[in-house]
Amino acid sequence: MARFLFAKSKKLREAAPRPGLTGEMIANIQDNIARVEQRITAACLRSGRRRGDVKLVAVSKTHPAESVRAAYAAGVRDFGENRVQEAKSKRQELSDLGAT
Repeated sequence: MARFLFAKSKKLREAAPRPGLTGEMIANIQDNIARVEQRITAACLRSGRRRGDVKLVAVSKTHPAESVRAAYAAGVRDFGENRVQEAKSKRQELSDLGAT
């Protein structure tokens, strides 16, 4: 699996989704991420782990770069790809976010 990561920064860069995704699609992505974060937090509490010790890696395969951009806007910084070609393409499309 090839993985591309976004530069981590204490300051969030502007990551407003561009035209292509509907407002409903963006809201669904944000809602899904919020639910996953709640589940991770609850699991950490149950297991006695610190939330900072668990990393959320969103799998972006088969999803367009604009979906990745919406997830980035919602706070996700780590993305996984299973195809090198897709990772390279998305990295280029999302270069304004500091994709590495």
